Amino acid sequence: MDCKPLPFNGTEGAIGLLHWIEKVEAVFAVCECPPANWVKFATGTLEGSALSWWKAQIQMLGLETANATAWEDFKDMIKEEYCHRDDIHKLEDEYYGLKMVGSEIETYTKLSNDYAALCPNMSRPMYRRIELYIKGLVPEIRSHVTSANLTTIQPVVRLAHKLTNQAVEEGKLPKRISVAEGTSSEGKRKWDGNQGKDANSTQAPAQQRKTENNKGPQQQGGYRGSYPKCNKCNRHHNGACNKGQCQRCNNMGHEAKDCRSQFPARQNQQQPQQQQQQGNNRGCFKCGATGHMRKDCPELNQNRNNNQGAGNNEQNNNAGNGARGRAFVIGAGEARNDPNVVAGKFLLDDRYVSVLFNSGADASYVSLRISKKLKHPPALLSSKHIVEIANGRNIEASHVIHDCKLELSGQTFSIDLFPVKLGSFDVVIGMDWLSKHRAEILCQEKAVRIPRHPGKPLIIQGNKGGEVTGIISLLKA
Repeated sequence: MDCKPLPFNGTEGAIGLLHWIEKVEAVFAVCECPPANWVKFATGTLEGSALSWWKAQIQMLGLETANATAWEDFKDMIKEEYCHRDDIHKLEDEYYGLKMVGSEIETYTKLSNDYAALCPNMSRPMYRRIELYIKGLVPEIRSHVTSANLTTIQPVVRLAHKLTNQAVEEGKLPKRISVAEGTSSEGKRKWDGNQGKDANSTQAPAQQRKTENNKGPQQQGGYRGSYPKCNKCNRHHNGACNKGQCQRCNNMGHEAKDCRSQFPARQNQQQPQQQQQQGNNRGCFKCGATGHMRKDCPELNQNRNNNQGAGNNEQNNNAGNGARGRAFVIGAGEARNDPNVVAGKFLLDDRYVSVLFNSGADASYVSLRISKKLKHPPALLSSKHIVEIANGRNIEASHVIHDCKLELSGQTFSIDLFPVKLGSFDVVIGMDWLSKHRAEILCQEKAVRIPRHPGKPLIIQGNKGGEVTGIISLLKA
């Protein structure tokens, strides 16, 4: 085995990151590298934007502290930065829809194992892995494998292979044409983009198989367009490659999801005079009009007066299509002046986290990194909770963590949290929790007041200074 780990530069996407972690851990195991040095050696393979990200972590934490980060914590940090939930959802959808083609049981088993490694949440506990494996088997053998009631994956795989061989001998399944070809390249992961087409796809020339082996699982099914594949970005397009260029403003150095341009590129061409008139004024995130910000929006103030206490009813009405939310980013100056915002550090499941109390949020959220360190496992939602952010992207929460313990001024409260990708804060507490406890946000004091009967109200003091550097506010659409 080659002990040279793969480099990672941050542009490979979720699949590239997961493959890099898998390769690095394999190299550490072969070289018997002490776990205390894993982060130091692994970050030595970072390049490009990934290296810049790690240098920023070193500046914040210090070199010794950064290198002493536990490996699991480091994986959480880099996944939160480069492993977007949209990519994970695509992998999970492909894993769920994976099907065995004809009698190609070896190829199907290999793909199932690879997807299980890339999507551990869908393959744990073991019965989930077994259910997904059996679900994708051909009907000729599926019922026989199910009736065996096996509880570990290895016997299930062996039985499926045995039944497939019997079905081929009995003429129930076609003969395997590509057994020798399929196993000759098993030393490396085989991502064959034509698995789902027909048996003739396995008779491709050796050079074509070598190219297809490098495809990710999300490309299963193959590219069917007419554009050539670019060697720079590994995508199909014509003309010059615009890798690293923002599709919104056409500037280099950032992606569209991180673009802060006031107008997209098309608007810059069509509305130059309008941009000069508006200058640096920003529009309202509530109604879209210019001249005021969201906190001063007449529509928002009217909705608050008319709809106070109706959050639960609206949430029930949305149950059929999943709860929806909207998010936007405000700066430090606006945060300090926003009467709906209180921030501070508090204990959540015996761990200090940065908390944002926001009366404009309809639900409460926790960052993906912190959610993995809480005491209770996440529970699957019957319908996804969707949050729309300012640049048009959607963040989906498919799970909820119940009964987390939040300690405020010596008192312990229970709170349910949706795990999503957050910015500067670990936890956002919204109206679901605030209304339940009849909590009020005190504007001038930058504090939260919770009435108690009998007894004096509980006052939770937040930050009054300029500590807030950026807030993501999650609002009900």
